[in-house]
Amino acid sequence: MKQASNKGFTLIELLVVIAIIAILAALLLPSLANAKKQAHRTGCASNQHQIQLAYQMYVGDNDDWFPVAPGLASVGGQTGTNNGNNVVQGLVEETKRPLNRYTGSTEVFRCPADKGDSLMQGGHDHVFTYLGNSYRVAWWNAFRVKRVIGLAYPNQNDRNTGAKAPPIKGSEVARKPSTKVIQGDWHWHGNRVLTDKRSNWHNFKGKARYNMAFGDGHVEFVRWPDDFAKWIWEPIDIEFDWW
Repeated sequence: MKQASNKGFTLIELLVVIAIIAILAALLLPSLANAKKQAHRTGCASNQHQIQLAYQMYVGDNDDWFPVAPGLASVGGQTGTNNGNNVVQGLVEETKRPLNRYTGSTEVFRCPADKGDSLMQGGHDHVFTYLGNSYRVAWWNAFRVKRVIGLAYPNQNDRNTGAKAPPIKGSEVARKPSTKVIQGDWHWHGNRVLTDKRSNWHNFKGKARYNMAFGDGHVEFVRWPDDFAKWIWEPIDIEFDWW
């Protein structure tokens, strides 16, 4: 009588298979993580492109003026859970956010990589839920960027001239739209603690980068100069790399 053959794996064979699976996983996980980051950047860029179209439609309907908003966070998006402060105005209702009628959805103001902001109090996980908008529009003349929107907050004055802060006109943006910064990821000013993951949404090779939307509608993945955060009061020059 023949003895039945043992077709099971030996312990060594099982260990070899487990080792191979572990090696493959170690090779694939970074690729999957990078693919997820790329998908987030692409989704964010698509959102900001749609928001730029909303700005252009608003300008077309409002005598060439960009919006005057209740606060810098409330140009579009949903009602936040926190006001932030009287300049940010995160508690403004959706119906009072001027771009919402042009985007059709408040979700375009949600960056898929939004992890919050190291400057937000209370450890909130998302700027979008906290303030209603993942993106920060240029609202005062700083970092070589000319103001885009005006603020309805009555006591907010232009920090350079002391005058009330009106919005920019579409005709001025049209002078050099490809380098005119309109908005970017909420923390694009770059004065955040970048070791805090909440302020490092789009990490690229260990460096924080930001999706920035420009006046011609294109969105660029920007790595600012290392000393950029010190350029708060640098003069604005339309012939510079951005303005």
